[in-house]
Amino acid sequence: MSAARPLIEEPVFLGSGDERLFAFLHPAAQAARGTIVMCHAFAEEKLWSHRVYVTFAREAAQAGFNVLRFDMRGEGDSALDFEQSTIETRIEDTLRAIAAAKNRWSTHDVVLVGHRLGGSIAAVAQTRAASDVRAVAIWDPILDGEDYFGQLLRSNMTTQMATQGKVTRMRDALIKAILDGEVVVVDGYGLTADLYRGIAALRLAQREELFQGPALLIEVPKGEQNAPSEPLRVLASTRPRLQLALEAEPPFWRETKQFHKRAGGFTADTLEWLNGLTT
Repeated sequence: MSAARPLIEEPVFLGSGDERLFAFLHPAAQAARGTIVMCHAFAEEKLWSHRVYVTFAREAAQAGFNVLRFDMRGEGDSALDFEQSTIETRIEDTLRAIAAAKNRWSTHDVVLVGHRLGGSIAAVAQTRAASDVRAVAIWDPILDGEDYFGQLLRSNMTTQMATQGKVTRMRDALIKAILDGEVVVVDGYGLTADLYRGIAALRLAQREELFQGPALLIEVPKGEQNAPSEPLRVLASTRPRLQLALEAEPPFWRETKQFHKRAGGFTADTLEWLNGLTT
């Protein structure tokens, strides 16, 4: 086995102007065994997860994988304001990141590792990237985008209670307002009609083209759950190359009392699965 090299991290911009993506390249610290493109979570969840992503990229590079992590447009240091971005721009950005990774490390197939809504985007991007993507892994997958959007709106209702002493607009009223052209703010991020429609359309269990190749879905158990949930089991029953795992990972993608630097369970499961792909 080749000796490990010192870790190198290179910030780069892909493209320019309204197309510009900010990315970090993490070359493998030893003879490369594959290439990973990371797809981050959405809005505030991305913010709280940033340190975990950095740690995972470094650990994967140390384990022999090239890693490209990037900011989708509308978030981080990439182009566009948040309200200008859509699910489609995020899918396009993922495809551009895949192409950049292939160009930089030309001899290795790409594996997408996505978190939360970023995992949904990765799954769709894989179907469009054809042979450029070998497999996809998703941390805490979101199967139903409509339900996820409703979860986002709960934060707005909490803000209503804090500022007005009562909730004056419930979920359905907020969605109607968004579809009528209002930008509804959740945790400082403006949710638009285009974002709502794009997220609501991400119903992974209903899309037969997804997860036909190697895939790993790592679920976070709820309550006393000790096995993958029924929706995931049903999904896996028709996709023989889909693997399921369960990890009681703390919700580092939310504001918690503890600062989370790494996701030990997600990382271990993902690297073990990747090792299986490369042997």
